[in-house]
Amino acid sequence: KLRRSRPDLEASYEAAEHQAERTRGVLRATFPEMGAGHTDLYKAFAWRNWRLVRHDGTAGIVLPRSALQTKGSEQWRKTVLAEGTFNSAVTLSNAGGWVFDDVHGQFVVALLALRRTDDSERSLAYSGPFRDRASFAKYCAGTPMSVTAEEFSAWSDDASFPQLPADARALDVFRKLRMHPRLDGRSVGRTDGRTDGRTTRQSHQSHQSRRWRAIPVAELHATADKRRFILDAGESARSRATSTPPPTSTSSFSTRDILR
Repeated sequence: KLRRSRPDLEASYEAAEHQAERTRGVLRATFPEMGAGHTDLYKAFAWRNWRLVRHDGTAGIVLPRSALQTKGSEQWRKTVLAEGTFNSAVTLSNAGGWVFDDVHGQFVVALLALRRTDDSERSLAYSGPFRDRASFAKYCAGTPMSVTAEEFSAWSDDASFPQLPADARALDVFRKLRMHPRLDGRSVGRTDGRTDGRTTRQSHQSHQSRRWRAIPVAELHATADKRRFILDAGESARSRATSTPPPTSTSSFSTRDILR
């Protein structure tokens, strides 16, 4: 009905879709390291800035927090850590628009200072998310939490940044948690370093091979994945797909179905 009544909208949509596809092709060809997931402009922006940093140079950029955590930016984070470090990585929650008044309040941004260096004693400082100007100003006036790049790289397989409060005690608790065996059978690197202020140097034992791993496949979509739901009446939405539309309310879903 919309196509018949507004053919101009259909033409505009198809033109925009074609332009987006061309842009994706250019970005993928220019930055083949962008990885999986959506071809977001911020990924190309991150790679371009890192390529522009000269030896012993620093770049300051603003990115979504997903650049520090998602799989699609894994190779970028590993490259920065292999060729330099994150001099500073701070996340800010834009609640109330105190960071950017034209950005949604639920958005979290990352303020990053990237440094290209071959110094073997590289360190990494990070903290957040801060939810107001006062707490961020207090953090800026103090000494940030810092760890060696070597220790940070051992925290995860994809160099993702954990969310830790701006408190040295939180870092100590996190390290103690990592000393316990993983659920997937892999042993973590036990530490025998000492904390000196907010900077700690650690030594790590070798890791054993992993036996299994559970990772999220994708987010559930209320429409496209409705067939995977178990409805309030206990009936599978899949069994009703060819008859009447399932109700919108759901109470549970099949975990086994989703993991498969």
